Amino acid sequence: MIIGWMRAFVDRPAELRAEAVRFWAAVTGTEPADGGLLVPAKGDAHVEVRSGAALALEVADVEAALTVARALGAEAIEAGETEAVVRSPGGTVFRLEQWSGAAERSPVVGDADVFQVCVDVPAAAFDEEVAFWSRWTGWPSREAARPEFAVVQPPDAMPFRLLIQRLEDGGPGAHLDLACPDRAATRARHEELGARALRELPWWTVMEDPAGGTYCLIAARPAS
Repeated sequence: MIIGWMRAFVDRPAELRAEAVRFWAAVTGTEPADGGLLVPAKGDAHVEVRSGAALALEVADVEAALTVARALGAEAIEAGETEAVVRSPGGTVFRLEQWSGAAERSPVVGDADVFQVCVDVPAAAFDEEVAFWSRWTGWPSREAARPEFAVVQPPDAMPFRLLIQRLEDGGPGAHLDLACPDRAATRARHEELGARALRELPWWTVMEDPAGGTYCLIAARPAS
């Protein structure tokens, strides 16, 4: 299966989409296009404000990709020749779309970078979810620094990676993680744009954007 590109979704209700687009365009240094796509000045878009899914994977053959996903325990919510909506074994909703040719990672603008989608799953589904994403994509998985996380690492050309998080309570769901070398400075800038901090932890800060959705600031250097 050929995965050509990925887009991370800022999943917010339709009535709050305009506020979410305003905020996320500002923090990513992009320009909003019709439908909530955030377009960088250089490179291909990989962040989109959209309701109802965690991310989109652009593939060479949607029907073939869906067939493999089903064989690994996923469920098709909607299916067509050029796009589909799929639920993973752990309950993560994502989209399959026909690859449009996107292939160029945009350079980092500012002090933070959307570097991973964190997929939140119930504890009982964690191992199956990690296995699904690794086997379905063909990308290797590995344990992270903390036991409740596992990383599914795509090729370097992809714009972000997947982090699978085991939740003892709650789930499924997903959120964006932004890498930033100075969390305090990035937090202050995001607060000026209308976000608020919910929880401060040793290596990350849990934030809420003006549309009411959560995301995290991670103590890490943005990708170049």
